[in-house]
Amino acid sequence: MARENTWTVSEAKEKLSEVLRLSREQGPQRIGKRETFVVVPEKDWLAIQPKQKRLGDMWVEIFQGIDGSDGVDLDLPSRSDPDRPINLPD
Repeated sequence: MARENTWTVSEAKEKLSEVLRLSREQGPQRIGKRETFVVVPEKDWLAIQPKQKRLGDMWVEIFQGIDGSDGVDLDLPSRSDPDRPINLPD
């Protein structure tokens, strides 16, 4: 990264709006020397984040991978079956 994109912490504090503007116009801006941080526009940050899966899709993947088959053979009751009695302790 070029030197002009690296800011000391005190410079970045004094010129925060400029750091943000340059990040949008020229790309990532580094802040710090020993411990470095990078400022990027949120749209750029979101573009590199892994896409989150929906919970239902995750369960489908899990059950499809259990035994290598296309799915798990579960014996699910029909919705038209009568309800089972539930024995609760007294």
